[in-house]
Formats: sequence, C-alpha cells, structure tokens
Amino acid sequence: MVRLGAHRLCRRLFAVAAMALLPVVALQPAQGQYAGPYLKGQLLVAQPTMRDPRFAETVILMIEHDANGAFGVIVNKPAGSGPLAKLLGGFGLDPDATDADVTIYYGGPVSPGIGILLHSDDYRRDGTRVLSGGLALSRDPKLLADVAHDHGPARYKLILGYAGWGPRQLEGEISRGDWVSAPLDAALILDTDSEQIWRRAGKSSGLPL
Repeated sequence: MVRLGAHRLCRRLFAVAAMALLPVVALQPAQGQYAGPYLKGQLLVAQPTMRDPRFAETVILMIEHDANGAFGVIVNKPAGSGPLAKLLGGFGLDPDATDADVTIYYGGPVSPGIGILLHSDDYRRDGTRVLSGGLALSRDPKLLADVAHDHGPARYKLILGYAGWGPRQLEGEISRGDWVSAPLDAALILDTDSEQIWRRAGKSSGLPL
C-alpha cells in the first residue's frame, strides 16, 4: 500500500469542500429496454479474463442498476493512507482527537473528487442512506470526526470515485464474460483483508479461482 503524505492526501484526494454521495435516481425502465435481472444491492466480481486493467480483480458494490445504466464502488482497492487528524483539519474539524491513520480506497475511474463513506448500519447521520445487508452510505465528513471520538460506525471505508455504465453497457460486459454477480456480504466488504476480497467473492459467485 502506498502511504501518501498528509498534505498531499488532503489536497489530492479531497479536492471538494465536502463529501457528496453519488446521485441516486429512481427511474422506470423505458418500453422495449432491458428489464433485468438488475444487480442493485449485489456484488459485481471481475472475471479472471477481465480486459480492462482498471478493473482487474475488482469487486464492486452495485448501488444502482436499471434500464438507464448502473453505478457502484470498488471495495477492494486501497489507494493510500495518511493521518486522520490531518484529514479532519482539512475539513475544518477538530484534528486533536486522534493519532490514527485512515485508508483511502479507489472506488472507480469516474469523478475521483467524490467521496463516499461506506459503513456498517449501526450509525446514522442526516443524509445517510441505508443499504441492504447491514451497510449504509454517508456523505458528511463529520462521520470521520465521530470515528476519531469513538462515536462513529463500528466499521467503515472511505472511498473516492466510482464506476459507472450507460444504458445496456454493463449488460454487454456481463454477456461477453467480464463480470459475474455475487450476493452482498457486509463482512466480506468491511472485515476482510483487501487482498482476499476478490478471491472470496469469486468463490461465492461460483468462479473457479
């Protein structure tokens, strides 16, 4: 894992003043378009034959998937780490409560300035979106301050960027053998060593790994 300098971490990985959740749009499939099965709330697992090196051995939590496209976040690619106190200071929050480090995860190639806090659903803030399987998403950087003061979620990942597909694009990639789906498993995402997530998710999907 690459360890980023504290100031570089804040400047490079947090180019926005506040976290922003990925847009959530509830749209109905248009007449004549692909009608499923959709993979919202499941894991998308890259096959060993994945052609795109950006997604080799990745596992993606699918946040939305419908006739208009899909998006999700890669959950097994740490990008760097740095002091949590410096990160808090960059948001104007109290940096004195912790000497812990925070790991930043690469969520995908789209909008790397967008931050997502993926965490266990034992914690809620205004704007928290509860997912299935014991997971939730938050956009408020104050979650990190709560983590520093031991008032935050039991488990979390800080993710930058996301993966997105246009209409029928993901279905085409699945058809050509780039991806398989697997059941959502919060423990796999939040408790498992990143180097083991892809292999374990692949086994649960039936891949011969």
